[in-house]
Amino acid sequence: MEEATRNYLSTKLLHQSPLKRKADAAASTSIPLTTTHGGHPMHVLIIPRASKPLEELSTKQKRRRTLSAELHKTAVEPPPPPNPPPIKLTPIEGLQFRQLRGQFTNETLRSMRSFLNSKHCNFLPSEKKMRDIEQQLHVPLSNEESSSFSIRVEDIISILSEKLVVLSSAAQLAVVPRRRGPLWAQVQIDKGATTTKGILKIINVEGELHPRNIIPLFMYKGDESYEQIRDVTTPLLKQLYEFQLPPVVARSFSSLRLIFSADMKATQTVLGMSVSSVSTFPCPYCLISRDDLRSRLGVSLPFRRRTSLQHGWDVLTLQFNRDNDERFAKEHHNCIRKPPFMYGLPEHAQNILIGMPVLHISIGIGSKLLKLAEKLAPDASQFTALLSSLNLTWHAYHGNTLVGPQVHRLVHGRLYEKVLSPLAIRQTEPVLQCDQQTGRMIMRQQPCLHHARMLELFRLFEQAYNLYTLDRFLSESEITSLCAACTNFGAKFVDYYPNESITPKLHVLSVEFPRFARENGTVGLLAEQAIESFHAQVNQLHRAYAAMGECRRKYELIFQAASRLHNPLIPHFEPPPRICSICQKIYRGKKLEHTACRALRASLAV
Repeated sequence: MEEATRNYLSTKLLHQSPLKRKADAAASTSIPLTTTHGGHPMHVLIIPRASKPLEELSTKQKRRRTLSAELHKTAVEPPPPPNPPPIKLTPIEGLQFRQLRGQFTNETLRSMRSFLNSKHCNFLPSEKKMRDIEQQLHVPLSNEESSSFSIRVEDIISILSEKLVVLSSAAQLAVVPRRRGPLWAQVQIDKGATTTKGILKIINVEGELHPRNIIPLFMYKGDESYEQIRDVTTPLLKQLYEFQLPPVVARSFSSLRLIFSADMKATQTVLGMSVSSVSTFPCPYCLISRDDLRSRLGVSLPFRRRTSLQHGWDVLTLQFNRDNDERFAKEHHNCIRKPPFMYGLPEHAQNILIGMPVLHISIGIGSKLLKLAEKLAPDASQFTALLSSLNLTWHAYHGNTLVGPQVHRLVHGRLYEKVLSPLAIRQTEPVLQCDQQTGRMIMRQQPCLHHARMLELFRLFEQAYNLYTLDRFLSESEITSLCAACTNFGAKFVDYYPNESITPKLHVLSVEFPRFARENGTVGLLAEQAIESFHAQVNQLHRAYAAMGECRRKYELIFQAASRLHNPLIPHFEPPPRICSICQKIYRGKKLEHTACRALRASLAV
């Protein structure tokens, strides 16, 4: 009987309302109380009166006990303290917050500051402090006026010295393989959107740098022009020739070695050559003629390199013999203007090394192979649909070619195996041959070898691509493998498809890349990707300052904002990467690896 009653009461208690259960709990709660007695603290524990069992109390008595417990709680516990005011960021931290994603304008920060003030949680420094720190970090600019809004730094020596000291203190300067060798600094020039830009990149670095080894040099509105680039680079090069390494850096490096890098068209423009890929001497790196380039020699034999000495002599003879008539430039190795600096003379102290256009050569060769596969495909519309499904499309803005990330996915991701699948369907192909008995031309069927040949070419290109894009010095075995892959690629291409044209980019890949790697120990370390990334930053700043219209002040603000993005005094903040909940790996840059994870997540959601 007692057990049945106990079960009934417990079941009834489970079905009671939450308010009643709360009152029952409060009625049986002990309340601690701290008071003073005679000047000494005394701790008291208030225990509810238990003259009656809890089950015998009425609802009114339980409510009275609950109110009493709340009253004692209010009297004993002090009210919570007010929220402390938000901690203000320092001006440098404010600039770091400002460029988390791009570069906020002062108007955007003003709106954010007003919103945070309305919520009583403004952590941004005042606008005056932000503007003051901006003025302190501004780089001195030249006061030269021009119609193209030309902006360039006035003193590159102080900026470079400060950058090198910061990198050295952070132990981010890497010594070249030869003990106490030169410090490499690369000048990169390119046109992006409506402006032509130039940057200086410190090569001998290691670790997580972000943009610390980049120095914006100049920017002007317009195309790549020999005169404009010469005018803005000449005073900068004079300063770099006289540059002395800081004492803390001179312990590890002997001198400063300059490298110039640009695409092939910009290289021809800057050096003072006639710009054309079909000119009599189309290569900007050697003196190979157009006829030799289009033959087997264009992919097998290295020709004599161009030098500023030979270049200057050709310009003088063009001036005296042909009255500087550019129509006769083909007789003088396509040299029409004197070189703006010394190159091709490594024994001279002021010699500047001409780097290889790694990115643009990769785009040119990858696009050429893909267009050849498109021409050999049995169904052109089906091949185009296949390229679209693989996100490989021709970009008309870039000359109807691929872009850099697409070439990387095509080669490094081995998408070419899927691209070449339509070529494996065709087993035979018609060939017109001469019958030896009758002497007549007969159409015969022979095995189709396009799939195997194209697959071999892509694999050779992949081997070379994986080596010449490495941003480090190569070992002797890697240099040997790179030279073999580049040479074999050019020879196989001519053997398999003799009717296809040999372009200057194919000549550079097959001949100039191996020679450059043997002489300097690397190719990809001196690539031009940094200037391409700088284009994206400047384009974003153009959108931020678009309301100012076309004026010199707008370009000055854009240049100063771009310089702040690369200032080592403003620390870089990297948010934690996103982690996949299925495989516990990082998302960034590995979308293809998480395809199965996304499918599994979708099935679990259903």
